[in-house]
Amino acid sequence: MKLSIATALFALALLCQAQRCLAGDFFEAPAPPLMYSDRQQPMLRLQRVWGIKGETGKGNFYDTAVAMPLPLYNTLNGDNGWFFNAVAGISARFGINIPDDLYASDFTGGISAVRRSPSGDLELFLYRRSSHLGDSAIYNGYGYAQRSFSRDTLRLLYFSNQEGAFPGAVGGSYILDKTPGSPSGRLGFQYSMEIPVSRRMFMGATLAMSQEYAWALDSNFQAGFRLGRDKDNNRRPALVLEYHSGASPYGQFYAGKERTLSLGFVGAL
Repeated sequence: MKLSIATALFALALLCQAQRCLAGDFFEAPAPPLMYSDRQQPMLRLQRVWGIKGETGKGNFYDTAVAMPLPLYNTLNGDNGWFFNAVAGISARFGINIPDDLYASDFTGGISAVRRSPSGDLELFLYRRSSHLGDSAIYNGYGYAQRSFSRDTLRLLYFSNQEGAFPGAVGGSYILDKTPGSPSGRLGFQYSMEIPVSRRMFMGATLAMSQEYAWALDSNFQAGFRLGRDKDNNRRPALVLEYHSGASPYGQFYAGKERTLSLGFVGAL
């Protein structure tokens, strides 16, 4: 009898919790937070890239990316609550003035869960990235084998929203699976920040390290000018000058180091 009562009370508690959770809005949610200097986050990108040094950084390229969040659900009440998005995107690097111009393309799909509070957003992002090698890297003397790589990653980032402080994000990631093979290390850490110079001008940086690459520093620095009049300042399109030193942002070349300078447009849907 006592067990039946306990079971009934437990079932009632679950039902009440389910009703509370289902009190939100389906297929309505804000877009996930992001920092433009973090190239691993999904965004829109069209940049002219000049290779300075490195195995994959030689030559001149165009980098392109298209990504968008698909709203799933939110329980927001003002600045408190949860919201969920499916995220899909594709990015590619093209060589300039060569017959077979595609070097590599990456496809990303995942689920973003964000806990919003007045002090900031805590995002848990589970995603798979699949990378495919282009003909240019195969046939133009780079010596790469035609292989497709993929990895499943869990990333946790905290986006600070403290009044009077610069926007920033800090957190880490864990590689759940890598195909083919297995990573030599799974943990990674990163820090991003953005400094407003004026209403439109800003400077940003992302510093990252990973166990997979013996904790070598990966850095990305930006100076940008925001365009348009969108109220969400952090997602407005911007003209950005960017310097990158570290692992390639493309999955085919993660193990290769590069230094590049790029100029172009970065934005978010």
